[in-house]
Amino acid sequence: DGWVVRLNADAARSAAASAAITLTSQSDAQLDGVRIDGDEVVVTITFVVDRWFPGLAAVTITEIGRARFSTGIVEEGQ
Repeated sequence: DGWVVRLNADAARSAAASAAITLTSQSDAQLDGVRIDGDEVVVTITFVVDRWFPGLAAVTITEIGRARFSTGIVEEGQ
């Protein structure tokens, strides 16, 4: 008999969004999305870098973070 763990998608999405907003609150970065992909919560954050050198356009940097949920007992040193 195995354990079945179900991800509460709404709670996971809300927690991930809250954490990302806190992380980006001290910068000009913005939260672009939070989605559930199987056993992962995927967060996308973007930041626009305005290059000060004449003739160079601004660059948008996109970072994607993933957190995977797992179950089980891990034993170390056995």
